[in-house]
Amino acid sequence: MSSFAEFSRHKQASAIRRALEGIVDASSVRLVLHGFNSTFRVQVGDHDLAVRLNINSRRTLPMVRGEVDFIQQAQKQGVRVPHPVPIFEGSPITTTRVEGLDHEVPVVAYAWMPGRSPSDTCAPATLFKVGALMASLQEATRAGRQQTPASGPPIGKCWTGNRGG
Repeated sequence: MSSFAEFSRHKQASAIRRALEGIVDASSVRLVLHGFNSTFRVQVGDHDLAVRLNINSRRTLPMVRGEVDFIQQAQKQGVRVPHPVPIFEGSPITTTRVEGLDHEVPVVAYAWMPGRSPSDTCAPATLFKVGALMASLQEATRAGRQQTPASGPPIGKCWTGNRGG
């Protein structure tokens, strides 16, 4: 069997779609983004969802649970965020196998948020709004206590890299 990394981009997306269709009874599955992770817009019953498969991420299930907990804490504090939707046997999180990969990948379902997708070039006013949202997320989660710790590399290492920061 070929390695996932050796697949063409189209074959990767097809393999991921088949894996998703094997775990979700959806009336519609549309690929939105295939990059580091893959996100699909999925219609399940009355729910319009964003379902993400962590394909290239090293995030573990406990890390994804921490992410979901973070989002739920922010939501409780009134921050407008996509809420997790428990479509996998009562949970918003599951794992699945994808052709070409030798491990299961985490899958998480959130409510689809209407609106435009962000672009690579943002106006200063948009960046200000993103900064304000980040601040509100930090404040919201300070008020609540995360049940499941999420961890990853320090943000500075993710964002500054070799950019002189």
